[in-house]
Amino acid sequence: MRFERTRKIFLIAGEPKPNDCQHIEDRAVGDLNQVDLNQVDLNHVDLNQVDLSREIARLQSEASSEESGRKSTMLLKHPEFRIVLITMRAGSRWEDHKTSARICLHVLRGDIRFRTANGQFDLRHGQLLTLAPSVVHSVDALEESAFLLTLSANQP
Repeated sequence: MRFERTRKIFLIAGEPKPNDCQHIEDRAVGDLNQVDLNQVDLNHVDLNQVDLSREIARLQSEASSEESGRKSTMLLKHPEFRIVLITMRAGSRWEDHKTSARICLHVLRGDIRFRTANGQFDLRHGQLLTLAPSVVHSVDALEESAFLLTLSANQP
């Protein structure tokens, strides 16, 4: 079953399994239905909520003592993926590196420059970029920035 969070409802696709949620046992496979949060027993749903504004403010206040100008915190860690919040001071650089995971980078604040051997990509607030595993890349903060980094599970 897939859950997508909106302001006050979940969009539910697929057939629920027993104990996933109450009051939605009769939904058909492939249907997309809206369910009022008040009608769902959240004790049976794997649901995580993060206040990104608060986490960004905390990291930016701590980053002032970091030589690299970069600070990060793991927001969520599941077997299928991890989500990391990263803040960077203006002018800081995350030198060349790579990961065995496929990544998705979503800029929340500021402007960054993402570099690979194939070129550079300037990303602003609200923009998203994905990258295949094992590609060497670097990140420059053109101004005070914050972004989410989602890493897929490593392939066997």
